[in-house]
Amino acid sequence: MLQIPCFQHDKSLKKFILINKMETKMLCDVCLTEINQKSNQVNPDDLIYLYNAYKTPEILLKKINISKDLLNFFMEQPNYDEFQLNHQIKILEKRVEEINHFLQGMLQELKSKVIFILELKSKIRNELEHEFQFNNFKNIIDNLEISRESLTQQILEQNEQHLHQYFQKLMSNDVENLNKTLYQILEKRRLEFENQEQFLKLEEYFHHITYKHQQLIKQIQPNFPNVLINYRSIIEQYKQKLFDIIGLRQEKTIKSNQLIYQGTRDGLQGDQFWYYIKGRSNLLMIFLSKSGYVFGAYTPCLWTPTFTGKYVQDDSLSSFLFSQTHDQIYPIKYNQRDKAIYCKYDYGPCFGSGWDIKILSDFQEGSSNHIGTTYKCDQYLIDKKKIHLFGQCKPLIIECEIFQICFI
Repeated sequence: MLQIPCFQHDKSLKKFILINKMETKMLCDVCLTEINQKSNQVNPDDLIYLYNAYKTPEILLKKINISKDLLNFFMEQPNYDEFQLNHQIKILEKRVEEINHFLQGMLQELKSKVIFILELKSKIRNELEHEFQFNNFKNIIDNLEISRESLTQQILEQNEQHLHQYFQKLMSNDVENLNKTLYQILEKRRLEFENQEQFLKLEEYFHHITYKHQQLIKQIQPNFPNVLINYRSIIEQYKQKLFDIIGLRQEKTIKSNQLIYQGTRDGLQGDQFWYYIKGRSNLLMIFLSKSGYVFGAYTPCLWTPTFTGKYVQDDSLSSFLFSQTHDQIYPIKYNQRDKAIYCKYDYGPCFGSGWDIKILSDFQEGSSNHIGTTYKCDQYLIDKKKIHLFGQCKPLIIECEIFQICFI
């Protein structure tokens, strides 16, 4: 226990930290009471409990304006101490025993269902044989089999005649009545099947095990912040900025924007990419890398892939790359306008020569080693071009969203 004395109040210890714009103070219980009595009520959110902060630095993050997802994650970390986790193991051991008990019950249920279904099948077959006088058919075939060694043409023809008579009688049945009879047979067995209450019990077992499984996972799995969720909140605000830039560079008013491709929805691979964008123009592409970096590009150029690959020219000079992570825009250079994009079937999205952005069909391989070749970035004095856009040397894309822009 921390033992920091309060010199204003004898035998009192400093327990709290109070932070405001003008100063930071350490307070004892008496200090805090005096401040509250002066009608200067202290907001509990402005206080830090000294002992908690000393033990768990995550407490200090409450004073920093970081993402809510990140703050929630770090504030939960003190719950994952050794005692708590070992206690959870003991609880889970009991749950595993319960699940094992239910699994044994399920196994017995399934065995009984197999027996029941086989018996049901046998009953249906017996009724079917009776309805079709199946024994008459079998007797004809058995007679041929018994007399096989002494079989003559005459005996064979006689049995074929009997067989013909059997089928003639079978086919002369009133089809409507026959259908009705067969439906009645099946309906009788269907009701017998549905009246098996044990099937409801089996469904209950599955539901119970699923619930136990979900509870188990919840107890032992830290709720790590989701990069994709963070991306969604970031990009919703940044998209409007990009739309404004596109409108200014095209000197046109944007009528609408449509999400035509989303990697996590449509498949993050080259063939799906080209399926959705082939033959389209005025596309804004936004990428999220494994490192959480958000970047992308806009071009009015037409995306038409070939097997040999080709560059496409942008005479409007409205193409640009961007980095949301660094809040930077990289416009196309005038003397490089003939290499705005590169279209090749076995590649993914590529921009510039050299490459400014090169993403291969698996959306994992590629590079941005030569950013600044076709698209201007010297104004930002970038130190590490290889990782500047991606956050690592390779793209490692985990999301790609492509919007088609329509103008008035």
